[in-house]
Amino acid sequence: MVFKPEEHLIRLKGKDYLPVAWRLVWFRSEHPLWSIETEEREIIENSARFRAIIRDDDGRVLSTGTGSETLKDFHDYIEKAETKAIGRALATLGYGTQFAPELEEGERIVDTPIDFKQIDEELATENQIKAIHAIIGELKIDVEKLKSYLKQMYQVEIPEELTKKQASDFIGILKSKKSK
Repeated sequence: MVFKPEEHLIRLKGKDYLPVAWRLVWFRSEHPLWSIETEEREIIENSARFRAIIRDDDGRVLSTGTGSETLKDFHDYIEKAETKAIGRALATLGYGTQFAPELEEGERIVDTPIDFKQIDEELATENQIKAIHAIIGELKIDVEKLKSYLKQMYQVEIPEELTKKQASDFIGILKSKKSK
């Protein structure tokens, strides 16, 4: 069954909002083996702060989020802080992002604009190159076949000439060949 977030939206302060409970349902429907961990960061003087960490089934951290609340705002402020942290971690992973007012910046820009073109042109990392060579070795792909693949797909001859994005894509292709 495909989760349809638009079926679970509520109006909050005049905007569509996807409650954290439904973000969790959506997340679990797609990734039942991934984990969400929460940790208490601070509980003092009627305020609480939590951190949520989302990991894939290999234990890699994919997203984090923090949330804080006060007793003045909510009687169950500790639970609300934990829920807020989970909601933010899910939103940064893409679950309900477009319906998450907590991520809106309004007039206050909170980051520096990024030149994605520049990032896309950066050369592959040493770890990416090592991963490519390791998988090629496992698949027993000879040098000429590798050159042919790279030339055809990316117009380069060796893995060291790939950009970070190209290397990431190529690793994905190699892994899919490996799993067949």
